[in-house]
Amino acid sequence: MNLTKKAVWLTLTMFALCGPATAQVTGALKSKAKSGDTAAQLQLGNAYLVAGSNNYNLTEGLFWIGKAAEAGSPEGQARLANAYNTGEIQPPNQQKAHEWYTKTALQDYPKAIDY
Repeated sequence: MNLTKKAVWLTLTMFALCGPATAQVTGALKSKAKSGDTAAQLQLGNAYLVAGSNNYNLTEGLFWIGKAAEAGSPEGQARLANAYNTGEIQPPNQQKAHEWYTKTALQDYPKAIDY
């Protein structure tokens, strides 16, 4: 088997092995997120926001990011502020972006400066 065929075979094998596990993780994350776990809410929201993935869903992603933000997650607050600022949430809303950025900054979230 030449190198190209080996690479293709390995890639297809990895996709086949990883597919079902991803669905189970999403199901487990959804259960944790629904129970109020802010880390799970943030992780689930980010999973839905991966462009090109089978799970991509902007509405669901922003819903779970919003839940984490409302529960006090500084990472969720910064992510939600960025969504308002960039227009990922339509229409863009600079006032709401500023409010969420401020909440993040008040918690001394070190990555807030990235936004």
